[in-house]
Order: sequence, then C-alpha cells, then structure tokens
Amino acid sequence: MLPDHRRPTTDPPALCHPTVFLGIFASFSGVLVPYAQITAFWRYWLYYLNPWTYILGAETFFAMRNIPVECADDEYARFPPPNGQTCEAYMAPYVAQAPGYLLDPSSTTECAYCQVRPKPAQLLLLAS
Repeated sequence: MLPDHRRPTTDPPALCHPTVFLGIFASFSGVLVPYAQITAFWRYWLYYLNPWTYILGAETFFAMRNIPVECADDEYARFPPPNGQTCEAYMAPYVAQAPGYLLDPSSTTECAYCQVRPKPAQLLLLAS
C-alpha cells in the first residue's frame, strides 16, 4: 500500500478541466477576440452556444451604460463652416445619419465634430 502522499488523486484533473472550458468560453465569447475576428467556423456556432457570450454581454452593457462618452480635445475633426452658416445648419444632414456630435453647434467660425456616439448606443458597436 502506498503512503497517503504518494497515492494517485483526481484533484489535478478536476482543477484543470474547468480551466480548459473557461478558457475556451472566454476565447469565443466576443470579449477577448471581437466577433468579427473569430474564425468563421467557430463564429457561427460556438459563439452562439457559449453561455459567456450572453453573461458578459449583459454585464458589459449594465456596467457601461451610463458612462458618458466624450472626445478629447485632439480627437475632434475641426473645419470651418460655409460663410454665414452655423455648424448646426451646415452639418444637420450629416449628423442626422451619422453617429457623433458637434461641440458647439452655434459656432460660425469653427466646427468641431466628434465621431463617437455620446449615448449607450455606442455599446452596440462592441458586438459588431
């Protein structure tokens, strides 16, 4: 009979098994690798069968939904509006269709446009 410290045990395999599954689930949940970059073979079935996809998606949304998104000063696209127009009047057709916002819509000298959405809709881009 072997002494207690030399007997085979099932502890190491039991500890490694969850780690392997958690690693696979984390890799194909869209968090470590964005959905668009997951290999097509895995993307079309494992991504949707993976419970972490839905758990982490919900956690990400609820954790980040009220965080304001604002551009830094050097991230604005700056350009002059046409003579006699405000930035809001000049950019209205574009801003209605594109994400983003104007820093000072009433300015007639310089338009500063941020391409980032200031609302939680920006989170929808994480899954695409």
